[in-house]
Amino acid sequence: KGALEAEWGREVLFVREGGTMPVTYLLEKAMFCPALHFPLGQSTDSPHVANERIGRQNLFKGRSSLRRFLHSFAHACPSSA
Repeated sequence: KGALEAEWGREVLFVREGGTMPVTYLLEKAMFCPALHFPLGQSTDSPHVANERIGRQNLFKGRSSLRRFLHSFAHACPSSA
């Protein structure tokens, strides 16, 4: 949440929509570990159809948000050394 808010400069609105969500459960089951679904698109991007797209701003801000998330996650985990 913090990574998204820092990148976009506004409060995160969590919405449960879309058909890709079941894949998260399948990944967890197949890999025997928790999985995180980090969507970058919008419902207006026509996901999973012939003209699927993602807005340039969503792509770049999404990449930066994911970088922020991984950076904060790495610093929150205890060191294995």
